Amino acid sequence: MSQKNILKKANKQDVKELEKLLEVVVNDLNKKGFHYWDGVYDQEKLYQNIGNIYKIVVDNKIIGAVNLSDTAPLYYIKQYAKNATYLSMLCIHPDYRNRYNSLIIKAISSISTPTIILDCTIVNRKLNNLYIRIGAAKIDNVNIENYNGIVYKILN
Repeated sequence: MSQKNILKKANKQDVKELEKLLEVVVNDLNKKGFHYWDGVYDQEKLYQNIGNIYKIVVDNKIIGAVNLSDTAPLYYIKQYAKNATYLSMLCIHPDYRNRYNSLIIKAISSISTPTIILDCTIVNRKLNNLYIRIGAAKIDNVNIENYNGIVYKILN
């Protein structure tokens, strides 16, 4: 499978399937004690952001999604870089986690600006370690109600 084929721009017809995917991902996170996505990504937010959402597709099935924007998410206190791609809402169906990580990151890098800004909750050690393994550098912390995260920068 090539990296170009794994990411496809989402459209309004994908919202219901993306909502189901997010429900599975949130339920899985909740079982692991991670409650930071509860109520964050509902159908309305998906419709509002559909222009920035890419679906991650394997064998014609949506296995994940990511929001790629040129502006920082609202929970960031500032824009960390000009001409950057801000990555948020990266979610992978639990059945597909760890199988396509490097391919997904390469695909995102191939369509992004030279600078990618992303974050991860402090308690998600696996994802923090993945970001560090792929060369992300810690640049800040985000501390808001119900969320403590680390902001990273990746240079393509």
